[in-house]
Amino acid sequence: IWASLKIVALIPETEFKKIMKKRQSLRDKISEQILMATNRSYSPMKYKWITESDGHVRRVAIPLKMKKWWRQLPTGQLQICIYTGGKPVELDVGKSAIEIKAHSDLVPTLQLIQEAVDLGDFDDLI
Repeated sequence: IWASLKIVALIPETEFKKIMKKRQSLRDKISEQILMATNRSYSPMKYKWITESDGHVRRVAIPLKMKKWWRQLPTGQLQICIYTGGKPVELDVGKSAIEIKAHSDLVPTLQLIQEAVDLGDFDDLI
């Protein structure tokens, strides 16, 4: 029975939490990209408290500038590049973009990437 069990090294809890935090961060960024792809007027908001000259304090929504992770090529195809920390993730040696045929494939591809993040396929890349 003992020989049939797979014995592995224990991953420290701090390292495990760090990995899960990175995964969740990337997952949230991909969710925002999906919202941007489905709703062209979507802009994430940041809330800020301001004090007016008469002393009234109120909360104001300020739109955040978000960079689209996709761009259209002259051939009509799209390239998706995944960013972490403002830098593109190198998916393969010297390659950091995913090419898709049309805009209709954008949301399903982003959802597929999000599933890959959940499964841990991007742990070594981020």
